[in-house]
Amino acid sequence: MKPSFRRWIALIVFAALMIPGATLADSADYLPLSVGEKWILKSPALQEPISFEVTAQKENGFRVKLDNPWAKAEMVLEPRGSQCYLNEITINGQTAIVPGGLLFFDFAAPEGTSWTNGIGTLTVTSRKVVVYGARQTYEKCIEIRQTGKDAPNAWTFAPGVGFVRFGEGSAAFVLERVEAAGAKAGPQVRIGLSPNPSASEGYTLETVKARLKQSVDAGASYFYISPKWNEIEREPGKYSLDEIDFQSGLASSRSLPQVCNLRVVDTNQRAVPSDLKSCSFSDPKMRERLLALIEAVMPCLKDAQLVLIGNEIDGYFQSRPDEMAAYKELFRAAADKVKSLKPGVKVSASLTFGNLALADTLLKPLLDISDFLAVTYYPLKPDFTYREPDAAEPDIDRMVAAAKGKPLLLQEVGYSTSALNGSSEDMQARFFENVFKSMRDHAKDIWGANVFLMCDLPDSLVNTLGDYYSLPDAGKFKSFLKTLGLFDGQGKPKKSWEVFRQQAPLMAGSASEEKKARP
Repeated sequence: MKPSFRRWIALIVFAALMIPGATLADSADYLPLSVGEKWILKSPALQEPISFEVTAQKENGFRVKLDNPWAKAEMVLEPRGSQCYLNEITINGQTAIVPGGLLFFDFAAPEGTSWTNGIGTLTVTSRKVVVYGARQTYEKCIEIRQTGKDAPNAWTFAPGVGFVRFGEGSAAFVLERVEAAGAKAGPQVRIGLSPNPSASEGYTLETVKARLKQSVDAGASYFYISPKWNEIEREPGKYSLDEIDFQSGLASSRSLPQVCNLRVVDTNQRAVPSDLKSCSFSDPKMRERLLALIEAVMPCLKDAQLVLIGNEIDGYFQSRPDEMAAYKELFRAAADKVKSLKPGVKVSASLTFGNLALADTLLKPLLDISDFLAVTYYPLKPDFTYREPDAAEPDIDRMVAAAKGKPLLLQEVGYSTSALNGSSEDMQARFFENVFKSMRDHAKDIWGANVFLMCDLPDSLVNTLGDYYSLPDAGKFKSFLKTLGLFDGQGKPKKSWEVFRQQAPLMAGSASEEKKARP
């Protein structure tokens, strides 16, 4: 096969000019885009290789520099869930913008699926390709073949690696090595930051957008959504999805992948609709309604990467262990439903760090069928005072060990600043310094961490949450909730905000020996 890049690029430019009037999620399973990543592919038929290098991250995607024997170009590729869009193409200093984006690769598409755009027709010819690279063999690869006016081209991607082959036959270009540059050389640890406005600003569309922009500018790279079932479905079969649409839309506007926690169980109580309160988790009606809810919610989550079915479930099942087996089966059905609607999404349920030991006992049957381990992490003593900030590193070591090789999600991570909780701004800043250091050390093991919260909560919300959870030590519990922010209630940054600004951008690709060892 003769790859014809000149005509391929010309067709892209033509498409950019002709397609009439798209946002960034992580399609890292097959194309892990992070700044500094570079793929070098060689063909036995030519001396000059092909290289793809991610040189920058923009609001509308990642800038990828393309060098090959026929032409040099730059593209802006925008992963969106399992799909990858082309938004810009630059050749010889001339840039063409594709209005609305052009669907380039669809990594979730089943074998035989085709889509057509301005550069021709692309078809997933196989999801089981084996590519024999220069230094290793890549299995379970996806091959996407392009046909049209130009000679056919074929792109092959390996999960967790990216480009492994371009072309077909003996003259195909095959991955020789992956390189990375500078501090952003290793696996990505995604960082979330709940972008709540300060009490003095008020909660409006404008203030939420402003805080979200501030968080992304500082290095936030995913968005966490946590709806309660009984707030979505107040009447049987009638769903209020406006808030999920709003939050998911905000995330997509900033090109952020999403993690959604569907709170069926919420810490120490059920969060099911009122007419299901007395139903067992094994009741067919419970299952039917939950699956219907998932079918209604999932289309709203356009860029979902992870879904949780249950929040801090240890708080509920520790006092009701006899319900655990039934919930496990309900969880299994829910996870299957999620994956049937969005292939590639990973599913789990979360527990608190304080009950991490239950991952090997009471919660083990459910976690065994989960795709990752999710933990909410606040290094608290039983009386809601804090342990020392230096506890973060050994604590994260424990969580990684508890995950037993599965990815770890720190669903929430926080450290209050109230003296009533035995803390201060200095302690909070030291804690996050230690958290970021430990996450860099465990970059290959951790999917991401969501810092909770951006700003301290207003008293009205703190009192509402205090009444909802009805926990002992109400005063300390409320001060714990109120002062978790990296900004105070007046919008003034705490010392930890500077730690976040310095450290979060480094997590886009933390240096590690594991990365250096890649081909």
